[in-house]
Amino acid sequence: MAKGLALIIEDHREIGDIYVTTLQLAGFETELIMDGKTALARLEGIVPRVIILDINLPQVSGNYIYSQIKADPRLRNVPVVISTANMLLADVLRADLRPGDQLLIKPVSPYQLKDAMAKL
Repeated sequence: MAKGLALIIEDHREIGDIYVTTLQLAGFETELIMDGKTALARLEGIVPRVIILDINLPQVSGNYIYSQIKADPRLRNVPVVISTANMLLADVLRADLRPGDQLLIKPVSPYQLKDAMAKL
């Protein structure tokens, strides 16, 4: 039985594919979206079990998407795992995380992602 939908918002195909495989092996259904504009539109119509969110996205930034997630009552209880390679931005983001959300620094290994899912 699937654990629910893991919405993966990641603009690098190879990284997205690693996330998809890791989360499918962990029992999640997965959907990969590769740009911020499409992700915002998709989030208007669904409530995933978990969101994996890259910060550096084309069209709409992950920072903006995260602020929209936090402001949306439908998504209030959806945990978000943010991934970024920017260490300075990571420090700023840590202070702004909701309880239950997590921050991973790229490169993110399948083991790190699996561990993050286990903490949800």
